[in-house]
Amino acid sequence: MVKVKGIVEKGSGRGKTDFVPTINLMLENVPSDLDFGIYTCSLSFKGGHYSGALHYGPRSTIDNLVTFEVNIFDFDKDVYGHEVEVDVLDKIREIVKFENEEQLQSQILQDIEDAKRMLNIN
Repeated sequence: MVKVKGIVEKGSGRGKTDFVPTINLMLENVPSDLDFGIYTCSLSFKGGHYSGALHYGPRSTIDNLVTFEVNIFDFDKDVYGHEVEVDVLDKIREIVKFENEEQLQSQILQDIEDAKRMLNIN
């Protein structure tokens, strides 16, 4: 397990409108042993603990920008500007470039289902 801390910053907003909502972290440090990929994770914020799916790496289908984004399951709190701690758990898959955004959307939804299954969340 790898732990990272970061400040939640505003992203492009595409997750909310085109894909799934995520929080974007400006990392204080990127551990050298963390490879790009899609992972299960847990997140701590103001004493609460949450589960999610994490993307770390280039958004190769969209713009190649390297991001650290978390889709937190069943979460609707305002976290912009706050520090959160993320435990990166199990790798779901590698980063891949898709033919189009529809394929990416479908894979994101599959990644979320896979993460919930791996974390034993119904």
